[in-house]
Amino acid sequence: IQYMEEVVYDDLSGKRLDEDRVNKARAEDMAEFHRHSFYEKLPLSECWNVTRRPPIGTRWVDASKGDSKNPEYRSRL
Repeated sequence: IQYMEEVVYDDLSGKRLDEDRVNKARAEDMAEFHRHSFYEKLPLSECWNVTRRPPIGTRWVDASKGDSKNPEYRSRL
């Protein structure tokens, strides 16, 4: 699954992050969402029809908890 569409920076340090590792971390987080049934992708029209409001916004928070020799990427939606 391809999640990244732009250059991503660590939300803690501001350093640029590796695209492949960020994609892997994001895929792991989405797998947890699906495993616990927290998230279901639906058409925007359904949100408007049910709530009469726009969908809430989200963003990824990406960080490397490790160091330059042993990076440990984490992504949270």
